[in-house]
Amino acid sequence: MRRLSGGTDGPEWRLSLREAQVLALVCGGCSNKEIAALLGLTPGTAGTYVARLARAVGARNRVQLAMWGLEWRKAA
Repeated sequence: MRRLSGGTDGPEWRLSLREAQVLALVCGGCSNKEIAALLGLTPGTAGTYVARLARAVGARNRVQLAMWGLEWRKAA
């Protein structure tokens, strides 16, 4: 994940394909185990993606990350 400019809104963030896939599944309410099964990852790796995304955008939990993801997709 790379920030393209100063803010945390939508298109200013560039996600890798895998990060975008994980974020979409978080927005859809999937657990780490479900994300792992759908993307062919281990649950630990899925959790690492989720934690890294949350930390990068300042989300304190999955709900905040999902809300950020929905806004990001709208703005993109």
